Amino acid sequence: MTPSADGSGAELMLLVPYGLHWSRVRASDLVGLDAAGRVVEGNGRAETSAATIHRPLHEARPEAKAVFHLHSPYATALSCLQDSRLRMVHQNCLYFLNSIAYDLDYSGVSVQDSEGARLASCLAPDKTCLMMANHGYLVLAETAAMAFHYSYYLERCAMYQLLAMQTGRELKELDPAFAKAAQQDMLKFAERDGDQFFRAVQQKLRDEGSDFEK
Repeated sequence: MTPSADGSGAELMLLVPYGLHWSRVRASDLVGLDAAGRVVEGNGRAETSAATIHRPLHEARPEAKAVFHLHSPYATALSCLQDSRLRMVHQNCLYFLNSIAYDLDYSGVSVQDSEGARLASCLAPDKTCLMMANHGYLVLAETAAMAFHYSYYLERCAMYQLLAMQTGRELKELDPAFAKAAQQDMLKFAERDGDQFFRAVQQKLRDEGSDFEK
């Protein structure tokens, strides 16, 4: 969510316009949707499921200025398992200790706001991620940098878990007795690390000649 460019004070939801390849998206390509789901800034149209999933989530969780929905391979593969829980098998998993909600029943392609509202109802106030059965996952954060940070690490943690599971040997999970304290230590630096990580990725894109900022 971001203030509208016309200075009216209205908050708009920004989406990638339908049909534009992710690698070619620039800041000026984003379209802004109002509270009714109408495109009021930018050119192009919003992809239906993106609008119907994200808008109700922003309404239910106004503190979450950024909501990322991804189908990245490892976390999505985890969502396709009967038991899709992220296990605490690596220290980076501590970012997600007690913060993931699970939608266990795939309900089809989202084309109605009611589906976004249903997904929002799966997220208790203390949950910032939603694992969506047979689909993918959602990450909510106060900034785009932190949504990116947690999306990246959720994918990595799913990768660690699935690779470890492929050995056929028993997973070694972190001891719950100290996991919570260790999580608090990590979260002290999460915002700093997330901002630095996001800036580093942006600089990498600049170095490669991307015009994403235009």
